[in-house]
Amino acid sequence: MNRINVSLDALNNEIFSKMNGGKAKSEEIVRGIEEAVAQGLAVKVNMVVKGINESEILPMARFFEEKGMTIRFIEYMDVETLNGWKMDEVLTSKEVHDMIHQEIPLKPVQSTFLAVTTRYRYRGTDVEGGFISSLSGAFCSDCTRMRLSADGKKYTCYLPQTALIY
Repeated sequence: MNRINVSLDALNNEIFSKMNGGKAKSEEIVRGIEEAVAQGLAVKVNMVVKGINESEILPMARFFEEKGMTIRFIEYMDVETLNGWKMDEVLTSKEVHDMIHQEIPLKPVQSTFLAVTTRYRYRGTDVEGGFISSLSGAFCSDCTRMRLSADGKKYTCYLPQTALIY
């Protein structure tokens, strides 16, 4: 194993706690990310964006740009009726992109075949970011992936707590 994906929806611990039901503290996740990097692992950070953590988009983009780590902003979506999803909590990838681009210019990067992420680089750096447009740019018909939860359940749709299987 040489790369891991980590879910972190906010640096602000109060907001992060609301996002994850109080199961973890953001600083614990950040320490884990730093330890993974110290052990030689590449890290991609996934941030599910919804109304409650909109104020964390720019702090997260800045923080991970400074760390030289990839962050992917994921549209909040219905995951097989498991998350109490509501359309009015959705921020589209375009809205998030435009918010970041106003402060930190983004340059498109060509995505790989069957990629679900639209990739960008922070202009003037090699640091990547990305957007997973699960609603505004649904890719379900092209998706070849399955996810496996820690308890062995299979899911055809993205869940932050699952491992990706190609």
